[in-house]
Amino acid sequence: MSAEPKIHLHVFPKSTDKPHNSGYCQKMETYLRASPSLRSSYQIVGGLQMSPKGKAPWITIASESDPSHRTVIADSHFIVKHLVASGLGEDLDAELTPVQRAETRAFVWWTEGVFFPAINALRWSPLWPKNYEEWYKAIPIPGFLQWWPVKPILMFFIRRRNVQALEARDVGKHTKEEVESLLKEWVDGVSVRLGDGEGWFHGGTEPTYVDVVLGSNLMQIALRDVAELVELVGNHANLLRYTERCVDLWFPEYEEFKQKLARMKIAAQMD
Repeated sequence: MSAEPKIHLHVFPKSTDKPHNSGYCQKMETYLRASPSLRSSYQIVGGLQMSPKGKAPWITIASESDPSHRTVIADSHFIVKHLVASGLGEDLDAELTPVQRAETRAFVWWTEGVFFPAINALRWSPLWPKNYEEWYKAIPIPGFLQWWPVKPILMFFIRRRNVQALEARDVGKHTKEEVESLLKEWVDGVSVRLGDGEGWFHGGTEPTYVDVVLGSNLMQIALRDVAELVELVGNHANLLRYTERCVDLWFPEYEEFKQKLARMKIAAQMD
């Protein structure tokens, strides 16, 4: 990264050798990597500070006239929209036809409006014990606060906030079986649309915005060491090939994660 990055990407705490715990954080960094003019112009800022909207990820953009002044933009959809409109980032869909753009919008909504809330509903309720361990390890606590009650109390409020948000969207009211059916519909639909998984969504030589969104969320499923989630993509060798291609292109440093994908791909081909 450059010494004076134009963009600071604020995300939840993460290690550098594997995907983000948050699908939206992963999507945002994937877009920055996919945009030629931005892939070397940003810096990750990990922490629990939220944007004015109370969400993550969010970005701050340094002013060219006054580097000390930074514009704050929240919500991955509006971040990408702003970066494209301002000319800071590329429109990855610039060469698409109106029909292709409409299909992109449909799959992006299906992913972010159905799949993402459903995966979170599993993570924060029936799969909470495993999710708890991941968050517990990731949350940074200053040394003087490293005593037992702090993190459990913090985790209680984090979970309560997420459960309340999911219930407000109704997905948190579904049974585990109903949520899993929503996820399976998405996985099966994406698998059919991607074909053999060797190419990009719209078949061109370069990935487009829908590849950023799908690739990021498939990374999220494969990242989890939870049988219910791994099995979703593990039964589709084409999805594993596609995910592997996205990781190789945008995140070659995810060595351990790539090894996991390779093992999953071998297992899927053997079934």
